[in-house]
Amino acid sequence: MWLHAMVVYTVLYGFQNRGFSIAAWVWFLACYLLAAIGISMGNHRLFTHRAFKCHFWLEVVLAFLAGMAGQGLISRWVLD
Repeated sequence: MWLHAMVVYTVLYGFQNRGFSIAAWVWFLACYLLAAIGISMGNHRLFTHRAFKCHFWLEVVLAFLAGMAGQGLISRWVLD
């Protein structure tokens, strides 16, 4: 809930102060894509279905990226 409130505040603040810079949009897009990879490749394919095997360090990276999405714990994903 707090994450969504911060996003709304940031968007409103940015538009009141002449928009966002190109660097801000690139940063947003990069974080969005990395979080999407964490959710789809990490939580869904790796942790839920065990569709592939990988090194432990890649599991840690995918878990971190999935955490960036703010969609809850991996264990919740696996159970649901």
